[in-house]
Amino acid sequence: MWKAIAVSGMVVCGLVFLEAVCADVFDDAVRLCTAIEKTGMSTECTTSGYRQAVDVRFNTNAAEAQKICTGLVEVAAQQKLSFAGKWKLLVFSPYSGEHPIAVCMLKKGVKGIVMVGGNSDGPDQMSRVRA
Repeated sequence: MWKAIAVSGMVVCGLVFLEAVCADVFDDAVRLCTAIEKTGMSTECTTSGYRQAVDVRFNTNAAEAQKICTGLVEVAAQQKLSFAGKWKLLVFSPYSGEHPIAVCMLKKGVKGIVMVGGNSDGPDQMSRVRA
């Protein structure tokens, strides 16, 4: 008898069989930073899996930072980047120190793990899915 169980992107990283999802989320955070850096508009971009955050610095004011933040979240979603958990984008200015001038939640996508269980004759199999 075959069965499939889909585990959504809203999982807690740390369970052994979910490491692939966690790695994908962090990889997507790095991809977002790389894309931001390629624009040449940011002065720095870093990611933190522990804090579930992408920190980016722009030479801008708070009103523009909020527009940039919202726009980057939409671009990330259009590029099918997916952030399980409570990942956020924090926008800083060179003058704001360690205090963000805009914060946006990054969107959860449809990535996940599908576990396919076989019958008693064979082992369970896992495969990553990405929509």
